[in-house]
Amino acid sequence: MLAVVSHLRPRAFLMENVPGMVYWRDGRFGKVILEEFEKLGYSVSKDILLAADYGVPQRRRRLFIVGILGEDAFEFPEPTHMGGWRRDTLHLWEKKRKEKGLLKHLTTWDAIGDLPPIDGGSGLVEQAYGAGRRPTPLSKYLRNGAKVLRDHEVQPLSAEYRRLLSHVPIGGTWRDIPPYLLPDRYRGMRRTDSTNLLGRLDPKLPSYTITTQFNNVTTGCNTHPYEERPLSVREGARLQTFPDTYRFVGNLTSKCRQIGNAVPVQLAAVLASAIASSVDRQVANVYHSAPLAVKPARVLPLPRSAAEDEAARSQRRGAGDGAEVELRANLQSRGLAHAADDQPLAGMQRAAHVAFNAARVAVFVNGCFWYGCPEHARATKSNTKWWADNIAENKRRDEETVALLVAAGWRVLHVWEHENPIAAADRIEEAVRDRADLVGAVQEAV
Repeated sequence: MLAVVSHLRPRAFLMENVPGMVYWRDGRFGKVILEEFEKLGYSVSKDILLAADYGVPQRRRRLFIVGILGEDAFEFPEPTHMGGWRRDTLHLWEKKRKEKGLLKHLTTWDAIGDLPPIDGGSGLVEQAYGAGRRPTPLSKYLRNGAKVLRDHEVQPLSAEYRRLLSHVPIGGTWRDIPPYLLPDRYRGMRRTDSTNLLGRLDPKLPSYTITTQFNNVTTGCNTHPYEERPLSVREGARLQTFPDTYRFVGNLTSKCRQIGNAVPVQLAAVLASAIASSVDRQVANVYHSAPLAVKPARVLPLPRSAAEDEAARSQRRGAGDGAEVELRANLQSRGLAHAADDQPLAGMQRAAHVAFNAARVAVFVNGCFWYGCPEHARATKSNTKWWADNIAENKRRDEETVALLVAAGWRVLHVWEHENPIAAADRIEEAVRDRADLVGAVQEAV
């Protein structure tokens, strides 16, 4: 980039990259970049912009560097939209947005809500719009007069991953899937690791960043809000605000790479207009791009029934870890009454998840990461010693608790979160029956 600018000497240049570039090597790399452009006679400005703040239905945050030849500094345009996506702070963002008089963030469903469903297939390279849902103001704008819908195709998804995604509610991720169903590579992960993998987009919020692999559900939050599939090529393009008249060339993987690598069209237009204003007022009048002022759709269609989403949402954390919840439900279905809150003994280092007081059987459900599962334990990529020390402490507490229970005449069982809850319940039921018979025999002898 430096070589090109040095050779061409343009009146202005725009450079875009991930935010980390300017902070790389403790910020020295970013500082060198700015200094080298300044040596060429450019006044350089940088800022990290959120695409959603400029009318793009996407939470894409990128670094932009603008250089203007001469001493006039470039001023980045003010945001035209505002919003939040954490449920506990939405009201604060909305209050701030109204105070500033800004538009609401556009949403995933604003961009793709009119596109036809793709039921089990791979979609079509070219088809009619007629099979779609009701257009939203943004989708009407993005159609841009197109008569034919192109590139509404997806990467075929295996039956295994379709089943996994059926457990993920709107806004959910891999953490909502029962642990025993997950592929092995997920089992040694902390619940805080890779939080967007196998994520399902929330239609009421901007999408996550559209990457070059948005057609792959395992690389991030790329699952359609209501269907068990990744985003289509056209849906990714819509979320990047490409008009439907724009043609992509190449195979599906190449098209996704072109889309994911691009600066969102609407944000590019806003920046181009601002740069034009800095360079030449007359040019700015010709190429001026007004802020995208379409309003978010008021009515949100629900192609996925409330019952379907509630069934998936029931897997979510809240009343306990998913493995623990499933195990309890399985035990209850067998008529095995157990205590969920009362602990077998006072002073235990670790709380039992299930206790059968009459049979004196205590059950602990172990997370594969937190308790060093022999099958799935693995070192972390960062803070390795800190995590190893924590896991060692968890094991120590568990050993002390087991020793205390055994000394008091209890039998202790451990269930790993990756175990099939039916098999685990079989094991527990057998232990409870054996212990109940043993306790009964002892009482009779006494």
